[in-house]
Amino acid sequence: MKITQISTYPVDFPQEPAWAYSKGWVTSAPALLIEINTDEGVSGLGEAYGPPRAVEALIRDFCEPSVIGTDPFQTEELWGRLVHDARDFGTPGPAMAAISAIDIACWDIKGKALGVPVCTLLGGAVQSELNCYASGLRYLRDADGADGFADPVPMAERFVEEGFGSIKMSVGLLDLRDDLGRVRRVKESLPPGVALMVDANHAYTSRVAKEFGAAMEDLGIAWFEDALPPDDLPGYESLREAVGLPLAGGESLLGRAGFRDFLTRRVFDVAIPETGLAGGLTECKKIADLAWTFGVECTPHGYASVVGTAAAIHLAASLPPQPPSGSAKPLPFEWAPEPFSRLGGLAADGFDFDHGKIRVPLHRPGLGVELDRAALKKRLMTA
Repeated sequence: MKITQISTYPVDFPQEPAWAYSKGWVTSAPALLIEINTDEGVSGLGEAYGPPRAVEALIRDFCEPSVIGTDPFQTEELWGRLVHDARDFGTPGPAMAAISAIDIACWDIKGKALGVPVCTLLGGAVQSELNCYASGLRYLRDADGADGFADPVPMAERFVEEGFGSIKMSVGLLDLRDDLGRVRRVKESLPPGVALMVDANHAYTSRVAKEFGAAMEDLGIAWFEDALPPDDLPGYESLREAVGLPLAGGESLLGRAGFRDFLTRRVFDVAIPETGLAGGLTECKKIADLAWTFGVECTPHGYASVVGTAAAIHLAASLPPQPPSGSAKPLPFEWAPEPFSRLGGLAADGFDFDHGKIRVPLHRPGLGVELDRAALKKRLMTA
């Protein structure tokens, strides 16, 4: 089997209502989907995490000449060759995102050709159903259109009613006092047993992260995610020493090398690799295995469109518990509920999601998703 063509589909999902996180207001959520065709009529879907047009150009100008004519089953060889070539340019994020999308599509091809789901190829489904956390407690405007922010408590209560056993909340846009007040109100509103995580999306300096982390210690926060920029390992080490909260991160790290120092320095309690950026399924499985050897729990970053979400589901389903004992409970899987979803009706068959749980599509080969071509056409970026 040989790869004959790579098609790219830059898409956009208008965010209505607009929402905010530490980096500002979001009115649209772009993504890049790709499709790889082969000479045997089997095709595979992939998704890149990052700016669609930049990644699309890298696929065309950098990756495609090395990919066309290769065997999609040789994912190790293809991944290694592309990453090695990218090292000449420092392996920037967009290049790794392009490689990740190609790798995911090749795994989809392998699963379809063999008639098995991707998680079977990754070692087997440890879980057939994933408990999900609602990754959607963002900043919203007041309903009356005023400049103030909406109270996050009603949305948190809605997520609980929808069956989510844990919720992730954005912080970092407001000053510490206001953000801490929002976190405290949400935590106090949740029933016993419903966990709350906070995600700063790299908002803080070392000093501010320590101050905010210390102020949250009495709230029982499940984890404090991406408090600092991903290149500030010394800052994370200092934060680790200063606060007792579990620390999580990794959605912006590239490959095993990106996670290596964070794991050896015992910075993260929870590793969150992004399949569409960290190197696809080939590399993210290895990142999860590396985390396992350090006793660090791992759950994939799942805030993506339909293909990236499917890839993350299969990776999460294949991960063994840490530790492998009867008391171990897998970490919840990230799920973006409405109005923050990026699925956009693109899946022809859709996902089997209900009451805070997603069923792994074990009855379908490959990633288990196919694109609704009419819906895809409507979502394509025009500029």
